[in-house]
Amino acid sequence: MAWQVVQLQLDEKSDDMVFHTFAGNGMLFLFSLLQSAFFTYLYEGLLLSALIQQSEENPFKDADGMISLIAQGKYHLVTNYRGNWYFDELDHSNSSHFAKLRAATSSNPVEVADSVSDALDLVEKGNYIYPIQEDSLAMQRSKERCDFVYVNKGLPQRSAHLVFANNSIFLKKFNTAIIMQSQFIQRTFSKYFLEGFKIADIPKCPPTEFEEGSKPLGVNSMIGIFALGALGMSSALAAFIAEVNRVII
Repeated sequence: MAWQVVQLQLDEKSDDMVFHTFAGNGMLFLFSLLQSAFFTYLYEGLLLSALIQQSEENPFKDADGMISLIAQGKYHLVTNYRGNWYFDELDHSNSSHFAKLRAATSSNPVEVADSVSDALDLVEKGNYIYPIQEDSLAMQRSKERCDFVYVNKGLPQRSAHLVFANNSIFLKKFNTAIIMQSQFIQRTFSKYFLEGFKIADIPKCPPTEFEEGSKPLGVNSMIGIFALGALGMSSALAAFIAEVNRVII
């Protein structure tokens, strides 16, 4: 049976592919239908869709790409508050990211806008990059506008801190509670800040020019075929066990 399954995969089927059990015939039918038909054509479609899909229009994908564009003068950093921790680290930190960015902004200084709205207006015009925290008001305000690209790969993170007086009775209790709730805290942060959650006005953006039909195939679009295959294989296995038990009895 194993060799006949391999023959089907290699498209070298023979005329004696007949089994005496329902499980064997069912297994062979499902394999020929899924592996030799659906999966083969899905693979061809996957390759074709990957070849014809539109390329990404994002100017950069990570922090290194951002720094390179700033160093070349093609993009500029903008902020509404120069005292933000990110720019404080930019002035004093010796970490790789901030050292490279400090060298890039030496000839292309950071521009300071009067407000969050003014900074977002510059970003909306193009060629401006606005470093903001994911849990900030500026992030929620930015989601009220269209055609913004958000990049966080390679960028530093900074945890929030609760400030207590020395020898506070709450210090140990809060430390213990934070440690015990660390998984819940990470899940909540991911849910409300990393998954596109919006609390501000949701904009009615024009439809994108990127056609849905040209997107490459993924697991979500093929999950039905995998589920059908798993159901069929399970049925064949159950039939095989039932037939074996009947023969033994």
